[in-house]
Amino acid sequence: MSRLAAALAVALALAPWVRADDRPDEAAMFSAAETSTTTTGAPAAAPAEPVAATPPVHEVAPENPLAIGGQLYWREAVTAHAHQTPRGWSNTAPLLADAWLDGRPNPRLRAMIVGRLAFDPTVTPSATSFFAPSLDGGPTAALDQAWIKFDVAHRAFITAGRQHVKWGASRFWNPNDLLHGARRDALAQFDARVGQTMLKVHVPWERYGWNFYGIQLLESLDHADTVGRTGGAARAEVVLGPAELGLDGLVQRGFRPRAGADLSSALGPFDVYGEGTVQYRTDRPLWRKAAVQPPVGSALESYTPEKVVGSVSGGLNWAFKFTDKDVMTVGAEYFYNPAGYTDKAIYPWLMFNGDFAPFYVARDYAAAYVFFSVPGTNGNHTITLSNLANLSDHTAIARLDWTATVVTHMRFEAYAAGSYGAPGGEFRFGLDTSPTAINGLPVPAFHLPAPVAEAGLALRVSF
Repeated sequence: MSRLAAALAVALALAPWVRADDRPDEAAMFSAAETSTTTTGAPAAAPAEPVAATPPVHEVAPENPLAIGGQLYWREAVTAHAHQTPRGWSNTAPLLADAWLDGRPNPRLRAMIVGRLAFDPTVTPSATSFFAPSLDGGPTAALDQAWIKFDVAHRAFITAGRQHVKWGASRFWNPNDLLHGARRDALAQFDARVGQTMLKVHVPWERYGWNFYGIQLLESLDHADTVGRTGGAARAEVVLGPAELGLDGLVQRGFRPRAGADLSSALGPFDVYGEGTVQYRTDRPLWRKAAVQPPVGSALESYTPEKVVGSVSGGLNWAFKFTDKDVMTVGAEYFYNPAGYTDKAIYPWLMFNGDFAPFYVARDYAAAYVFFSVPGTNGNHTITLSNLANLSDHTAIARLDWTATVVTHMRFEAYAAGSYGAPGGEFRFGLDTSPTAINGLPVPAFHLPAPVAEAGLALRVSF
């Protein structure tokens, strides 16, 4: 708890740095009455009749303090595999429904509840749906958000409960997203991860546009079922000329302390950004081929690097008008992950052990994309072309996304993607093996055709 207390104290200790003239003083805020009207240099007047103290002014509630809304998202996707006829291609049809209650009893207090229901009728037992592992495709319920937000003297702003806090500046890869235990799908149209439970204290320094945060973690890396397992994080966001810099750190018992940073800035006509993290050693052992291989099968050994391990991503983009009303953005990004793998032969073992992390399993990645609004549609139709490459195993995936706003409040999405490169890599992963053994464990023959192409349609309504 000493580390947690220190992390929270850093943010709270910065509150006095905020200039008093930047915010209303306490008397003005609560309309306090004057306590004395005596003047000097004149005889005292006869005491007036006692006047009752003016009661403090309470926050005024709006006419309708509760708003209700939600989102309904449905998608169907088909994946074509190598050496299969269309009737054998995989098909998924996930459905996601969010419902939220937004309560604002007064301007200084807010409470939010977001519940989520997920269902995929195409998922068979022991399979994995688009959103989360499920035994039978659902329906499954989850709590996405449930938090209370209020301020202390208009200087510190506190949010308590399950909430979304995302750090990092990159588009595809976010190594500095420290507060989420699961990584975001780099190609997803929206982030389907649920929030994390925490106590967040935000202290802004409005004169300079800086922000300071202290956070108590209750489930980001692990569930804090004892006081000793409670985690802590702190972050500072500062503005330096045209650049915005974020510095942060996280500690929790059972995990390596880690520090991160992200930076974004304008550089001539370009917007540049980068982010990264460092920690000593890794939380989970890595795998490599053993020096001595058995006569039958293969042998892998686990190891933990005795050094500082980091990861970094960065890129740039250029936005320009190609018609009077339409804008095109061209960008590129690179991700270096030293704890990733360069040998794709280890992938099956990682999957067997639950260590395979899509878009984060290899050492080197790169991406390029083009985004633009379709001329003549007033921005209601957009097209995104993107290409993500795993440079370590020489596979890649190219994707076209088209979105359109129809019937005023409904968003239509369509996409098509194709995988290419060396067989057996991350984006063309497939297995066609004979009976073998790994680390002395018998592995039966297995046939998993590699994906070749994928296409899908989706509807999203927010209300």
